[in-house]
Amino acid sequence: MIKEGFKPELQGLRAVAVLLVLVFHLDAGWLSGGYVGVDVFFVLSGYFITEALVSDLERSGRLDLASFYARRFRRLLPAATLVLAVMVLCIGAFPQDQWPHIAREVAAAALYVQNLYLAHHAVDYLAFNRIASPVQHYWSLSVEEQFYLFWPLILFAVGRLRHWIALPVRKLAGAAIAVVLLSSLILSIAAAHAQGAYFYPQFRVWELALGGLVACFPGWSRRVAVGRYAVAVQGAGLALLIGAAVFYSAKTVFPGSAALVPTLGAAFVILAAQTDRGRNKLLDNAAMHWIGGRSYAIYLWHWPIIVAVRYRRDGQLGTFDMVAILLIVLLLAELTKRLVEDRIRLHGRDAVRLRSFLPVAVAVIIPLLLSGALLSYIAWDLHRFETTQLDTRLYPGAAALAGTPVPHATPFPAAHLVPFDLPIVYADGCSLPFGASAIRTCPAGAPDGAQTIAVVGDSHAAQWLPAFDLAGQRRSWRIVPLTKSSCPLVATRMVHHDAASCEAWAHNVLATLTARPPALIVYALYLDGEVGQLPNNAARLAAVRPMLARLAALGSRVVVLRDTPHLAVDPIAALDKPHQPVPLPRRARRGDVLRAAADATGIEMLDLDDLICPLGRCRTMIGNVVVWRDEHHIAAHYSATLAVPLADRLARFLARPCPRTGDMPNMRPSRRLALTAAASSSRAMSACGVVNVSPDNHRGRSGTLPS
Repeated sequence: MIKEGFKPELQGLRAVAVLLVLVFHLDAGWLSGGYVGVDVFFVLSGYFITEALVSDLERSGRLDLASFYARRFRRLLPAATLVLAVMVLCIGAFPQDQWPHIAREVAAAALYVQNLYLAHHAVDYLAFNRIASPVQHYWSLSVEEQFYLFWPLILFAVGRLRHWIALPVRKLAGAAIAVVLLSSLILSIAAAHAQGAYFYPQFRVWELALGGLVACFPGWSRRVAVGRYAVAVQGAGLALLIGAAVFYSAKTVFPGSAALVPTLGAAFVILAAQTDRGRNKLLDNAAMHWIGGRSYAIYLWHWPIIVAVRYRRDGQLGTFDMVAILLIVLLLAELTKRLVEDRIRLHGRDAVRLRSFLPVAVAVIIPLLLSGALLSYIAWDLHRFETTQLDTRLYPGAAALAGTPVPHATPFPAAHLVPFDLPIVYADGCSLPFGASAIRTCPAGAPDGAQTIAVVGDSHAAQWLPAFDLAGQRRSWRIVPLTKSSCPLVATRMVHHDAASCEAWAHNVLATLTARPPALIVYALYLDGEVGQLPNNAARLAAVRPMLARLAALGSRVVVLRDTPHLAVDPIAALDKPHQPVPLPRRARRGDVLRAAADATGIEMLDLDDLICPLGRCRTMIGNVVVWRDEHHIAAHYSATLAVPLADRLARFLARPCPRTGDMPNMRPSRRLALTAAASSSRAMSACGVVNVSPDNHRGRSGTLPS
């Protein structure tokens, strides 16, 4: 078995790889493409593993897979398990709202499927717009472990094949590896833009296979990097690698073909290192050897510490923070290598018995038990939360804005439960999820009420439904929710991942409203969502205005609900601040497209900003009730406390009735629905407002939404 790290330059290459990742994670502005250090690790891992396995085949003609896996597990699992266990035990260092996600990701990391978990949840690894998971970096370890599971089987097959094909083991292995490399590379380039492609193993295997290919043809080294040219070849490899780290960024489509630059750079360094000619002092020196020998522990520890400190510093790291993080990481890496890695890896290295795998089972079980205990605690707390009836004397919520006394009490809900503070329409399936389009009739408020209010839109409409429900109960209004997540009700066909079902849902909403026009339609829209992706305000107005005109043509009174402010900070993280309430900065609003569209169609606005951001100052909580469940949605319990002021404002709109479609007997339903699509509709349509639109106003980026 060839010992890992047998080439001094490769130990230095490990150091370069981990330093690139460390600098990138400390401040991506310094090294915007530092994430390519992970790709260097992939090439190195493929080289070392293939070299070891092929050497075994050449020496003995067989592979001892049990011995191989035992060595791998002893090398990797103890340190990885230690870091996972520490993270669960120190869970208080991370945002409370992230605890359920962290617990699930710890379990995924312990089972080495973290990359699949992140791919399934479509995480953007390069984004720093909010606090990331402290175990997110385990995705690369998962890719490597998945590689270790099937790679020996390929080489085992090669060993069997040489009994029928009279070729050296390395040539046969090289041919098999070349097939895997090309297949994976083609897939990676073809799927470079696919959601989650960054994490899937099939798009990464070629990088490890590249290192394996170098191991299979050491003769390349003598032809490509002989004598005095060895250092030059290594220099070219380092130039490719550093160039990618400097010039790549989060906007680079990766991995795909872009990953060829850093991986080929790493391959050149490895090729030259095999010659034993010359010495690259940049890689082969005491400092780089020390860092390279601890690169695995540095990689494990650096990310959770950065996440914890970044969380405590509101997402920003100062120079002192970075220096402190660096020193702590290096200290922990040294202790981990001496007390964990070396002791377990070297102890009993020649004994491969059943009991050798006992530490492996323990290493997997410990984080699973800890994450399970954390999830059990959260589930128990969530059950209590869901069955709690708020004492309005302790938790007046929005009533505090009207002068109700606010006694001292802990915020409700607790920070780790805030993400679960959702309107009941989600649990009931009444606010449609991705892929769904069939309308579900889920009347709230007073189901037999004399007047009906329809609340129409995406999640920025659904967030207000607790308030509408209670307001309807107070005033005997029937509330009909017609909402769907991430689907704005607009006239333009939106281009996004759920476009087909959104379009079908929009047709169904219009058909439902046409069949039984309500007394009042409340229209809401997330301006920074799908509509916000349109190129300019003119395009956004062209998407919203015709739809408002169609709704007004039904004869119902239409009210546009002003969009919720979008906060510039994580409001749940702000709950940890010692002084409450904390003013929260808001993002600058886009041009107020909703107001412009409402003005153009003579429709009134319903503005509730003063109830969530009184005097223009958004707060983490009001009346001891948490206001925000994320940066742009209000929490369900706070929404419920808005019932009284909302009912008063809705009553004023309902006091000014509009003509109903029944007052227009000569108009066919299809004509009513399509009325605003005709140029002749520029006259007044109803007492609810003046409609004056042209046919072109129905046309968006991809044409009109058919009536």
